[in-house]
Amino acid sequence: MASDNEHCGDRGRECTITVSNPVLRGMYPDPSWIWDTTREEIVLVNSSFELVPGLPIHTTRDLVTWTRTANAVDETMSHRLLIDGVEDSGGLYAPTIRRIGGRYVIVCTVARVDEVKALAAGCSQKDIDNCRDAQGNFVIEADELTGPWRGPYWVAGAEGIDPDIFEDGDGTVWWTQTRPALHPQWDGQTEIWTQPIAPGTWTLQDHKTVIWRGYGMDAVWAEGPHLYRVGDYLYLMTAEGFEPWSSDVGSYSGNLQVPCNPADKDMT
Repeated sequence: MASDNEHCGDRGRECTITVSNPVLRGMYPDPSWIWDTTREEIVLVNSSFELVPGLPIHTTRDLVTWTRTANAVDETMSHRLLIDGVEDSGGLYAPTIRRIGGRYVIVCTVARVDEVKALAAGCSQKDIDNCRDAQGNFVIEADELTGPWRGPYWVAGAEGIDPDIFEDGDGTVWWTQTRPALHPQWDGQTEIWTQPIAPGTWTLQDHKTVIWRGYGMDAVWAEGPHLYRVGDYLYLMTAEGFEPWSSDVGSYSGNLQVPCNPADKDMT
């Protein structure tokens, strides 16, 4: 690794940084990051599955030097998230971190929950019922990265995995994720849907709008959807596999341009 200007410490001049991969060694899957203008650094969160503490948060200003700043899920939070009752290879999958309304917000899914095991481990029936109604999807929030983190807020009516949270310029906050297609045209077809969500209570509003059903025939398992606004357009970035002729699965990254009128909340 090499850099000049001490990793761009002089922001008034151009500089170049050479970064060697991996930038983080160990198990840090499903990375989600933001440029945090309040801290003037990158904030990164990763999946943690069954591990406690969970959802590790790292920060950096140069992609070279990383600091383990916090864990969003402590032992108490993990109990409410039913981690005590997840099956092997279950737990916290694919978080997304964003700044929403001046707060840090992480959305995530807890997967492969064995309700009987969770109840036997002392998890509350209320959390088990709420987790089921939300298909494991939840929100946690904090005023500072170091916590305390509040929640979980179970998102009743959420469907699928890999949730995204996006605040548009007019203040509308959108919940977006992928689910198996309700009316599939081929095996493994998924669809990405979005719906407004109310910050604070983290309850879904209005109705779901499907915005993606695959880039082409036989495209399967669109994952990790994220919405971004650039000018007059909203962009959907997702990863998608395909299996047109053999068992070899490739990857595909697609951008969906959605002309968006600020008065049009249906994104149609």
